[in-house]
Amino acid sequence: MATPRIHPKKAGKPKKGAVAAKGAALIRRKSAGDVVAQRRAAAKQHRDAGARGVGEIMAGPAGIAPKTKADTAKRVRFADLAPATGESVPMVVDDPAGGEEPPARKARPVWAMQARTLREGEKVKLAPHVRLKNDVIAGVAVGRMRTPSPFGAKMGDHTAAWATVVDDVHALVFGKTLAEAAEALLERQDESEAWTGQPDSAGMKAWNSLEQQDRDHRQDVLETYAASTRALLSVRPLTPQLIGSAMANHLAFLNFLPYATVPAASERGSKGSGEGTARARALAPDLAVVVGGQAPEDVPPPVLQKASEGMWGLLSLDAAVREACVDQIVAPSAHAALTERVEKLQALSHRAWDLTALARITEAAPTPGRRRAPAKVKWSTDKTSKEVDEEIAALLEGCEELGKFGYEAADRLVVQIREAVLAVRGARSEKLRVQAARDVRAQGAAITRLQAGTDSLLSHLRRSPAEDSANLLGRLLHEHQERMARTYPVGVRRSGFLGTDATATAVARLKTLLDKVPGAEPAAVARLLDEVAGVHRGLGAVTAKDGSGAWVRAARTADVVVSFPTTGSVSIQGRAAAPSGVAGMGSHTTAWLTEVQAVEKMVARVGKDGIADRLRIEVADDLRGDLMKKLASQLPAEQLEAGQLGDVFDAAQQVLEAESPEDAVSSYLAFRNLLPYATVDAGDRGGHGERRDGKLNDVFDKASLRAAALQKADELKPTRLAATAGSLATAAQVLRTTLAAEKDPDAPAGWHSYPALKAAATAAAAALEKESARLDDALRGGKPVDRVAVVAAIQNVRAAEHRKVFAQARKK
Repeated sequence: MATPRIHPKKAGKPKKGAVAAKGAALIRRKSAGDVVAQRRAAAKQHRDAGARGVGEIMAGPAGIAPKTKADTAKRVRFADLAPATGESVPMVVDDPAGGEEPPARKARPVWAMQARTLREGEKVKLAPHVRLKNDVIAGVAVGRMRTPSPFGAKMGDHTAAWATVVDDVHALVFGKTLAEAAEALLERQDESEAWTGQPDSAGMKAWNSLEQQDRDHRQDVLETYAASTRALLSVRPLTPQLIGSAMANHLAFLNFLPYATVPAASERGSKGSGEGTARARALAPDLAVVVGGQAPEDVPPPVLQKASEGMWGLLSLDAAVREACVDQIVAPSAHAALTERVEKLQALSHRAWDLTALARITEAAPTPGRRRAPAKVKWSTDKTSKEVDEEIAALLEGCEELGKFGYEAADRLVVQIREAVLAVRGARSEKLRVQAARDVRAQGAAITRLQAGTDSLLSHLRRSPAEDSANLLGRLLHEHQERMARTYPVGVRRSGFLGTDATATAVARLKTLLDKVPGAEPAAVARLLDEVAGVHRGLGAVTAKDGSGAWVRAARTADVVVSFPTTGSVSIQGRAAAPSGVAGMGSHTTAWLTEVQAVEKMVARVGKDGIADRLRIEVADDLRGDLMKKLASQLPAEQLEAGQLGDVFDAAQQVLEAESPEDAVSSYLAFRNLLPYATVDAGDRGGHGERRDGKLNDVFDKASLRAAALQKADELKPTRLAATAGSLATAAQVLRTTLAAEKDPDAPAGWHSYPALKAAATAAAAALEKESARLDDALRGGKPVDRVAVVAAIQNVRAAEHRKVFAQARKK
């Protein structure tokens, strides 16, 4: 178990003491409704003040600030708001010397919801892009970045998948005006923090189960995020950027709540969460209705079944069970036995280290002007040779007795102990030499490094179960079902995700996991499940919602729904999203139907079971083919700036990591649609009468491709060369930065994890840099760029690719 990073209490923070006790008494006399109403009144007071012009609030790159400190008890300012930087909009709130607290906050000294000065790693850098159309929110792009974690750079494991937490907030604001979105966000923030004024609430019980140091650290951060959210929503006039920043701070607040994120399980062999796959399946029914135009009752049963599984896959119950130490409750005997084995392993590792320390190395002191004498080595021990041999045998026997743990940290240490002991035995078989002694000591150092992992595991095993584990699990299950119901309404309603009784369904899901705990005792499992059911029912009924998730139009993933009616045939519905920077669906140079037919023919040849491997080969070939080699650096500047190449490599990674044939096909088609000039912004969107029996030229949009190539040629005119070169250089830097970040051992699997992907991304960055330098040289030398050659290259490479795909689609 990775030990949570505990932050010391900030120096200079006032002690709470009697003030806290008095505040707690006041809170106990207030109902939850009073607390929420109080905050809403305070927020309205802020908005009214803005409307009256008090402390004139101005939004822009220079910041947001009142005219003077005297205008308000708090001075709110923002960092640079320029969206091109990708920076956050952090909140900083300064207390004027001697300033009085607002009356609404005086009643709540325990939870004041005031902004504090945060560490760099705790500042919100997420910057969602809110897109407006006809004065309503038509989509929110969040990107890869996430909000800060309570555990710092290690991030931890989300109990509720981050993607679905974002989707929930996206669904909340989609289709609303800025004012309506602000009101909805404020109401959701009220709901999210209401537990802080309810001493007996499930949320407060979860909070009290945390260590005191952890609570002290989190409270400062949570109060800052809450205050920042409210301050942003109080500014007038509202802008998309303010709503996006408020969303970011609200998401950060949710991420810092108790058990929203728990220490990562990587040291115990945890695997990837499969979040992308689960989300795609959860989205599929709503996409079929909203984007595909199907009636809810016509969504195929296989899609609905996978949607239900996908929604449960978005809740990491195993992480919650692990953090609550539930194994101690449901399998006390097995847990005690495991703890004893790990303790024996630790003792064995100390003995093995002592054995390697017997190899002593004495380095000769340097003498000025003379060559250093060679090091001297010897075995230093009071034991006889027979006793050392017996210790070696005992250690090797101990490793065999311990066997496999199933926890990475423990299993690696067992292997290292064996290697260290064998190194000592080998070195003792002949006269001890310097290099052999160094190797032995290096084995001891490796044992020391690996002991940290088992120290962490042992610390976890020795922990007492989280206070009121049933409360924790019941609350998480209830929150998850509520979130699914309002975020993916068609999927929840039609798939039976909630069952006839949401509580019974949730408890049955938990039972499946608890029954798998090694040594689980049925009576103990039943007692815990009864308690969880009681907590769940006490939080209120969870019901399916009417309507459909209109926000999924802007989800930008899982636009293609794939199923296999038979093992040798595939059903593909929908179309992959166009690249960033291309309006709408764009114009397909090779007809989308032809791309689909090519995949259908591959399925017909290799079957459902073989298609994933076949598509991985196709992706690798495409990454090193002419499309990427010759055209990656010739993409339109706007599409490069929007991150199309990064999207290409992300889609390729999804194919390589696909967990099912359905996911492999949908990811592959998305990848194909993102390749250079597969979809272009030029030309019309008519589809040109795509037919399954169309001839080669009938399913090739030469006109749109030529128009796109000519648009690219316009970027190479002398007046636009500098801007184009800059876009190329920026795109290259983004790729380089992503590759560099993924080298971090703690980073999740990325492009760097797959040789073909890493090579393609590296080559693309180099090609962009080379083209940028070429354009800069042309600009400095005053020589025109051969734009005709660029147009010809785009047309020729794309035409060759079309012939290849057409041949695949027509292959008998």
